[in-house]
Amino acid sequence: MSEVVYSGVKFTKMKKSDQRGDKGHGSQPEPGITVEDVTYAEVRFGRVGEKHQQEPATERVPVSFQDTKSQRTEDGHRNLQLALLIISILVLVIIITVSLLFALNSSGDRNTEEVCEDCEPGWEYLSGKCYFFSTDTHTWDESQKLCVSMKAHLAIIDNEEEQNALMLEVKNKMSDDEHKFWIGLTDKEHEGTWLWADNTSLVKSFWLNIQPDDWKGLNDEYPDGEDCVRMGERNYMGGSFTGWVDTACNRNFRRICEKDSCNITNDA
Repeated sequence: MSEVVYSGVKFTKMKKSDQRGDKGHGSQPEPGITVEDVTYAEVRFGRVGEKHQQEPATERVPVSFQDTKSQRTEDGHRNLQLALLIISILVLVIIITVSLLFALNSSGDRNTEEVCEDCEPGWEYLSGKCYFFSTDTHTWDESQKLCVSMKAHLAIIDNEEEQNALMLEVKNKMSDDEHKFWIGLTDKEHEGTWLWADNTSLVKSFWLNIQPDDWKGLNDEYPDGEDCVRMGERNYMGGSFTGWVDTACNRNFRRICEKDSCNITNDA
């Protein structure tokens, strides 16, 4: 049996004011009894022991909250797409820039290498530079000035490849044991502090045997010692022309002048 609901049921309640009495169901109240009407908006009847089943409550989400959450999700997707687009553009720009720089450098290296292999008449291309081997002789200071007048300087040797190339050329040009050549190395400013003609410090050296020794001469003919360096001294132990020798700067020798081979292009 289903539950029965009555709505708007009115019950009459009697209240005895000073004496108790009961005339039976449906009789008029006796004097002294107050009558009160009680109305119930809803009365439910059901079987004894029957459980009342309530409808499950439905969770309602405010419409405004759902709209805000959806809007935030859409905004997040748009921001992510925009960030990925910007990153892709930046990566593409970097790749294009690096490619262009690499192409320009490669082209520049090829052009420089082709042009710079040419040297002026009387100069020889060796180990990436132009060299002038003189036949006249002068002191170290005079030789440096003559090189400067030719827009060059006494040879500065930075590595073994350059040293070997110059020594081979010196060997071919020495028709006499005294045909030695000045290079741009000296310690005349401070004894033992070797500097090149451009005032850069000596890093890698190619001294012959026990050199440098700052020799004063057999009869003290070199009172200032030996402060300038030459090439072309025979290595009496190996029978070659390898190595540097320090000697007095006022002695007269040939010279090796050096300049960048690209000077031809720059001068033009």
